[in-house]
Amino acid sequence: MNFAAGLEFFDDEEYSEAVSALAKALDETDDNTVRAKILEKRALAHLRLSDYDAAVEDAAASLTLSSNSQGAYMAKGEALFHLDEYESAKSAFEAGLAVKGEAGKKAVIFQKWIRKCVAEIEEDEDEDEENKNEKEIAKDEEATIKPTTKAESDVSDSPVTTTVKEVSPKFRHDWYQTSDTVVITVMAKKQDPNNVSVDITTNNLTVEIKLDDGSGSSFVLDLDLFDTIDPQQSTHRLSPFKLEVKLRKKDNYQWGALEASDATMASRLPAAGSSSTAGGGGSGGGGGGVPSAYATKKDWNAIERQLKKEEEEEKPEGEEALNALFRQIYGNASEDTRRAMNKSFQTSGGTVLSTNWGEVGEKDYEKERQAPDGMEWKNWDGDKLDKEGKPIKNPSEQ
Repeated sequence: MNFAAGLEFFDDEEYSEAVSALAKALDETDDNTVRAKILEKRALAHLRLSDYDAAVEDAAASLTLSSNSQGAYMAKGEALFHLDEYESAKSAFEAGLAVKGEAGKKAVIFQKWIRKCVAEIEEDEDEDEENKNEKEIAKDEEATIKPTTKAESDVSDSPVTTTVKEVSPKFRHDWYQTSDTVVITVMAKKQDPNNVSVDITTNNLTVEIKLDDGSGSSFVLDLDLFDTIDPQQSTHRLSPFKLEVKLRKKDNYQWGALEASDATMASRLPAAGSSSTAGGGGSGGGGGGVPSAYATKKDWNAIERQLKKEEEEEKPEGEEALNALFRQIYGNASEDTRRAMNKSFQTSGGTVLSTNWGEVGEKDYEKERQAPDGMEWKNWDGDKLDKEGKPIKNPSEQ
């Protein structure tokens, strides 16, 4: 069964293979409950691959079919957070928290993500307020320039010239990193692609955004990078919300900062070709600390470690525990046992999961299947189905 194979790929951290297997699993079932679980797991796989738009799409589709899936709310919230849509992410985490109340380890994880969203929202508001104040200061400076009166012009034949301080256009930018990639995000919304240029070299990133306001001004972000990158393996993408630049590091290790300087150059780590996260001191850290993957002043490393630890220690409950048991059985099973599980689950529409190939090999579950109590089989057109999967016609239509 592709669903079981997708779960196994996911557990082995082979997320691209998991996405492919789960896509095939979607084509194998019409059962909405099963489809919701497949979409939830695929959303998590997309999240691990940093394909946040796809993760949001799959999580939303899963929640349309099953609105009480905490896993789908978590995947949706995390993906939206990475897309800098903090208000929407907060709403997703709050909805996930409301599913089972505010008790238990999962509730703690949802609450911590909600606090992260609130912190980022407040930081955005502070940034907006700062930009607003700068514009007001510039406006006040312009208003204080008085025109030259006739009496004053008589003092000298030389023309009086005045200079108005020009406020440089600004877009907030942020960054984070993995062992082999640096991701830089420029919060420039609704920009014309023709006005955006990105130049990537081995040690420098230059972004220029021409403002479409008739002033002829441009926003320029010119970064001398902490270490060398591979321009051919680096990419950039402009969305309606932001410009995202992904730089592939030449050497796999955690940078001590985004930009090079005399101070940070001395703290560079040797290229070990490994995914070590040891850092060469951080800003204000006194040396020896692990540099944060976030460019904001808030240090989320402790929270990230705690979240990961709690997720690893958390014991699954209910359906999640049952799915974990099925994955364990499938992973340790013989070829005949896997064939039995695949056939019984697929042909019964997700109502039977048997490990006995001797029994399953002789059965036709499509003809013998029964809908769960209180439910009935229907096709996508809404027609009721008999045990053989054929539409049951109304007496008036016969």
